[in-house]
This record gives sequence, C-alpha cells and structure tokens, in this order.
Amino acid sequence: MRGIRARLMLAFGVVAVVTAAAALVLALVYFERRLTGLPPEVRDQVDRRLSVAGGDFDGFAELSAVAGVSLAAGLLAALLLARWLTAPLRSVTRAARRVADGHLDARATGRTGRDELGRLVTDFNAMAASLQALERERAASSAAVAHELRTPLAALTARLRALHDGVIDYDAAEPRRLLRHTAVLHRLVDDLRTLSLADAGRLRLDRHVTDLRATVADAVDAHTSLAADRRVGLTLAGVPAGAVLVDADVDRLAQVLANLLDNAVRHTPAGGTVTVGVHADDTDAVVVVDDTGPGIAADDREAVFDRFRQLDPSRRAHPGGSGLGLAIVRALVGAHGGRVAIGAAPGGGASVEVRLPRGGAAPPWGAGQPARRR
Repeated sequence: MRGIRARLMLAFGVVAVVTAAAALVLALVYFERRLTGLPPEVRDQVDRRLSVAGGDFDGFAELSAVAGVSLAAGLLAALLLARWLTAPLRSVTRAARRVADGHLDARATGRTGRDELGRLVTDFNAMAASLQALERERAASSAAVAHELRTPLAALTARLRALHDGVIDYDAAEPRRLLRHTAVLHRLVDDLRTLSLADAGRLRLDRHVTDLRATVADAVDAHTSLAADRRVGLTLAGVPAGAVLVDADVDRLAQVLANLLDNAVRHTPAGGTVTVGVHADDTDAVVVVDDTGPGIAADDREAVFDRFRQLDPSRRAHPGGSGLGLAIVRALVGAHGGRVAIGAAPGGGASVEVRLPRGGAAPPWGAGQPARRR
C-alpha cells in the first residue's frame, strides 16, 4: 500500500512541479513582453538597475515566491489526494489481513459509491459476509451431524451392552434390530457424501436420455407399501400420452423422487393423499408432488433446503430420516441444470415442483432405461 501511495504522490508531485515551472515561464514571458513595450530610455533604466543589483529585481523575487508557493501547494495537494484515493485500499488491506487471521467479521470501511474503489469495498464486504455465513453453516452442520450420529450410535451401543451383560436375551430378531440402527448410520453417511461431492463439483452423473414418466412411475410403485402402512393415498395423475424426455442420471433422478415421496408420505397424516404429476412445457420437464399435510409457511420454504434445518414440530424429520433429504434434492437437481421450488398445494399441504431441462430422442414407453447401478 505504501508503494501505491508513493507512486501517486510522485505522480502528483511531478504534475505540481511542471505546473509551477510553467507558471514561472509564462510569467517571465509576460514580463519580457511588458519590457519590450516600454520606451527605450525606460528599458535602459531597468537594465541598469538589474545589472547594479546583480539581477535581483523585485519582479523576479515576487515571481520566484509565487512559483515556490505554487510548488508547495501542489505537493500538499498531492499528499492529501493520494491519501484520499488510497484510503479504501488501506481499509480493504487491513480487513483482508484480519479475515486471513480468522476474523471473518472484519469489514472494510470507507466510501461505497459506484466508482471502482467504492465497488471494491462493497464487493470485499460481500465476500467476507459470504465467508462468515459459510463458516456458520459449517459449524452448524458439524454440530447437527454429531447430533444425528449420536442417537443411532447410543441406541446401538446400549443394545449391544445389554446383550453383552446378559440384561436381555439374544433372539433371532436381534440382528434385524441392530441392522436397523446401522442402516440409519449408513444412510446419513451416504447423504453426507453425496452433498460433499456436489459441493466440490465432483458428483459424477451417468446421463442417458430417458422418459421421465417411467422413472416417476417406478418411484411411485416403490413407495406404495410405505404409503399403505401409513394409510396415505399415493397416486400418479396427469401423465401425458407423449414421452417427457430428459438427459439425466436415472439413479440420481430416482434418488430425488425417493426423497420427495418419502418426505411427502411421512408428513401426510393418515387418511391424506399424495399426488404426483408429470408434464412438460416448451423448455422443461416438470414433476410436481402435492401432499395434504400441514404445509410449509412461506417464510420457511427456502429454509427447508438447508441441512438439518428444524422447522415446527409437525414438519420435523421423522425417525429413519437423515434430515438431509431436501438438501440432496436441490443439489442433485442443480447438478442436472434444473431447479426445485416449494409452494402451497391445492389441498392445503406442500407442493414441490422439480424442473429439468428437456432433451433427447424418444424411447418407447417403459424402455430406454439404463441399468441400475448397484
């Protein structure tokens, strides 16, 4: 920063010196022309006085004083202007050093206008605020992961200890109970890995042109038993006659639909319904999942995509969920170049709309599905 300020001062100082010298030259030229216009006897008298005084004439002394004052004023103005111009840069430098030391609440001060330096201050503060928000999210995610891991681990440890101490008797159903706890841990780890790959931009997509109608129908069939167990109606409605083609990773797309349907069925009370629709417009293939549950308040519809975000008790994660379902939905849909949004369903519940770019050539209904990865 000192180097920039020194260069600015040097530049302004040179301008000041050149300006003072130009002013002196112009004054001398003006004085010479005034002498030329005088009568010869007056010019001779002036020359004699200059020669007697050794050239020390009051007019030249005044001109020298004016030039000196101009030079000093120019240098002072250069110093003040250089400090004013570099003030935002100094502020950004100090704030950047504090951010590098881990103080993410540091902000640059100074003018925030539309000029380049003002935009620099504004953009730096926005970057620092984003870093601070990411650090808060990271800390909250770490705490949430620890909490989510603690519950199944505590249950598994308690069960194994009871078996070891002979407090409970081992029976043929015990492995199934233990596997249920490990399944929760396994799903949480898989969900976290999916999100970490998506965050790093390393999520591999095995894309194929597929008919979205068949993928949605498979997902609905797979959740029929869960819906029946919870006494929730699950229907596929509004399926168009023509193919709805997308260039997508079918397994990842199935994961998106599974998370949406699992979430909708678990939050719909007994006797309610979950309706799934598929259609296409000029640019997108659209999947809509409507439920008759409690719905999601407008202020919370963006927050539900945050990891481990807890809303009101009626919408909190149910046993068996990792609390990452909708975060994974957004990450996977975004990886396909699509988008997802939540609104209000006609029946008063939640409505989730997934939009994916259309594309590809039409396979026959129910065909063209790539083999599932194991």
